[in-house]
Amino acid sequence: MDSLLRKYSFVHNVGERFAVTMSERFLCVNPFITERLQKTYPSRRQKIDTLWTWVNTDIFKPQPFPASSSPFRIVFAGRLDEFKDPPLMFKAIDRLRSRLKDGVEFHYIGTSDPHRFAEFAAIEDITVRHGFKDAAGMAATLASAHAGILTSEFEGMPRCVLEILAVGRPVVAVHLPQLEPVIHDGVSGYLVPRHGTADDMAEALAQRFVDIHDAVDAGHMTPATIAESIADFTPNTQLARVYRYHKEIQNSRFMIAAL
Repeated sequence: MDSLLRKYSFVHNVGERFAVTMSERFLCVNPFITERLQKTYPSRRQKIDTLWTWVNTDIFKPQPFPASSSPFRIVFAGRLDEFKDPPLMFKAIDRLRSRLKDGVEFHYIGTSDPHRFAEFAAIEDITVRHGFKDAAGMAATLASAHAGILTSEFEGMPRCVLEILAVGRPVVAVHLPQLEPVIHDGVSGYLVPRHGTADDMAEALAQRFVDIHDAVDAGHMTPATIAESIADFTPNTQLARVYRYHKEIQNSRFMIAAL
């Protein structure tokens, strides 16, 4: 929705209506979208359900924290779309660098150009741009960091958050309801309330990273405990429902053909 679809929303709406009408099952990435579509298409509500994103736990496994917390490394993976609020992300990291004497590094995995956001200039000198990574390379890069960040205004269930948590790294994120099942304050990261000015939120995000820095140094946050937060978001759990739906659809078609 950060592309032409935002400008030409009717294209999205027509495609959505067609898909809901013609599909056997319509699966949404979070229950809030599911609820919206069930209200929008009440006669089709029985076919609309939720399928969460999953993380490949064969690749993304708990790894020990880096031997040193100097510098403190924060990672983000994905496109720098406007709805992900990169200016807030960059501002929060800039605030953090003034608080941590050990130093801070920002690691970006992705191919977007951060220079289109003026706020990036403040942290360009502490940023490592990794570009594209395959799954194994991404897992290794995430494991080399201490924490992840997410400042999006809306998401489904962000795969990058699940992958960061799966390698045992806490995430500080601006609050989204769908993150509540996986980000538990003080255990697997922190959810920062979405209120106040951008400066207020940047300060709150920075403070939570200070809290994580101290907790990791003290051994109060462990990779294994953090990774437990995504136990319900594995392929075995989520894809089993997809296979069941496929089987139900296939069986119903065989029954119709037999008639």
